[in-house]
Amino acid sequence: MEFFEEWDAAKWHFTYGSEDDPDKVVLQGGLVIVFYLLKSYAQANRSELAGVMRRLEEIMGRRLHWGYWEHPRKRGKYTPERFSAFAESVRTQPPTHVVQFTWSSGQGYDFVGDWGMRGFSQMSLKEEAWKDLSYLQIYLPVEVLRGDGRAAFEKLLAELAMRLPVLHGHAGLGFQQCDEFHRYENLEFEQAEQFLGFDVGDPLAHDELREGIKSVNWYTILHRSWLEKLGGREALERAVQDEAANGLSLIDYANGVMVKAGEWPSLGWTERDPQPAAYVAANRLLKPIRVPELRCLHMGSIVGEVRFDEMSSNEWLRRFDAPGIWPPRPVEPIAFPSGPAMDEPAISPPPQAPQPSGGRVLRAYPGQPCPRDGDWFSPFLKRTERLKEGEPMPGPETTRQGAVTWYLREADG
Repeated sequence: MEFFEEWDAAKWHFTYGSEDDPDKVVLQGGLVIVFYLLKSYAQANRSELAGVMRRLEEIMGRRLHWGYWEHPRKRGKYTPERFSAFAESVRTQPPTHVVQFTWSSGQGYDFVGDWGMRGFSQMSLKEEAWKDLSYLQIYLPVEVLRGDGRAAFEKLLAELAMRLPVLHGHAGLGFQQCDEFHRYENLEFEQAEQFLGFDVGDPLAHDELREGIKSVNWYTILHRSWLEKLGGREALERAVQDEAANGLSLIDYANGVMVKAGEWPSLGWTERDPQPAAYVAANRLLKPIRVPELRCLHMGSIVGEVRFDEMSSNEWLRRFDAPGIWPPRPVEPIAFPSGPAMDEPAISPPPQAPQPSGGRVLRAYPGQPCPRDGDWFSPFLKRTERLKEGEPMPGPETTRQGAVTWYLREADG
């Protein structure tokens, strides 16, 4: 299937409107570029970051609507003059100060746009003492790939990676988030189980990413310092050539290389191609420089909804290692005999102190067989249905807010 045909068939799954205003989007899929940066506090690197901002403004033009700088509360409407003034302040900001910003085509702080940039440049003291990383994240719509767009996209990646102090990065499909992203992490988790080719999680640079890459994507960008761990530039090139039938290619840029997985990005849609050959091959070749463990990709659960925890974050990290690792399969409870064997005396256990009530949250989608009897709730439909195991989950499949999901809280014990 052509990329755009598959995209159009799938995009309603991962496009979510606001509960209060469904026409305004809070989570969606699109092109996501992430560069992880070292020593971005240096004056020369701050100057290049300002230049990259101006370069991105040329591409995004007057599509940008708003932004914030220095602090999320310091927000304002986009104007060319305001943007230029802020870019100049980035250029002159001393290494002892943090630089952070967001500029977006979204309709406000609570909503996501197709076009945007988000950056964080740590101050020198904290980066050197705490081993933090800085980052630049870019959002673009997939429509930029039409026509000659793929070549222009690749050229842009090489240009930006050359100008910035990039340690590593990735570019391809991902979930585009509003600045209130923590409110919708449960939705991102659900879609990450269905679309393995999408980047997930906030780009805030965990210090473990100094030790390895977060994952592979359509493009995986590597500073030349990683090549030794891969056997050197020539060895990597031979390995990539051996995987050419799977769609791998190697692209040089001024400061390193980019491993490209396929002529088009892959959704990794579990219904069609959950293990795209090019991504599996890229993962296999680059596993020696993959971070051994990831910290949690999401914040904690608020009311029991499922989000990434440490275990699921690392299952996602290994999703292309072998089929069946991600999405995780539900663990079925093991049935034990209810009483002792006939030739063994029954032993009465000591009384136990009351335990706090716990539980787990089950999920199901319209049209699927109901997995358990109970009162199921759909946030988007704002209603509860009492359903029996085996009967089809009710529709509709989608609302103006996005794809419908039913939840059941199941008590422990």
